[in-house]
Amino acid sequence: MFDKLNVGVPMGLIDLRKVSLLAALVLLAACKAEKVEVSLDSAIILAAAEGSPGEVAFEATVGEKYATVDAEKRALIESVKSLIKKYFPDADVDVDIGSNEYEIEVEGLLAVSNTSPSSGAPWHVSATRANDGEGIVVQLLPAASFDAFAAELQKVNFMLGPDEYQPVEFRFTAPSGTVLVGGAIVDGIPTGIGRIPMTGQTIKMLFKDGVWDQTAGAFLYVP
Repeated sequence: MFDKLNVGVPMGLIDLRKVSLLAALVLLAACKAEKVEVSLDSAIILAAAEGSPGEVAFEATVGEKYATVDAEKRALIESVKSLIKKYFPDADVDVDIGSNEYEIEVEGLLAVSNTSPSSGAPWHVSATRANDGEGIVVQLLPAASFDAFAAELQKVNFMLGPDEYQPVEFRFTAPSGTVLVGGAIVDGIPTGIGRIPMTGQTIKMLFKDGVWDQTAGAFLYVP
């Protein structure tokens, strides 16, 4: 299971900030990530919702301690590394294998857009206009390449199967506007329905377990 995967805001648009995201390599443990942490601000999601997609930088670490790293597992790790490079073509992938542990570190890019990217990483940050046009809905969703990615993993080992929907913690910053969120843990507090005025602060919204095993966590930002 991932230890961490850091995602930052777009390079060249705003200052790079790193966060923990646990989605990209959950495949190796063949289970759901502990959680995904995504750091965003209003500038990137507003641009993406209006049709100007961006990219966010990420770092990932996945591994096991006190595990038997035999020849079979080494071969599996190398096969998964090759698939990561295929589906994250701009990523740097480093593998560190010890006698009873291993660690994979990945640094690369994820798309932020209002449509599912036709190629590239199996997940993307979706930013789309709400049905009434008054706000932006933000989610971490599978991209168009997800099915192909999952199929290739299962060819490597039938036990490998990434979950489409990951537990996610959004860390969101905005100078103004309002965030509407439901069924999340907001800044450590369980929240049924939340309406948070934004005045330049960063808020954390965690969507994990229960219904979030079957659907993507989301929040609405009204500028």
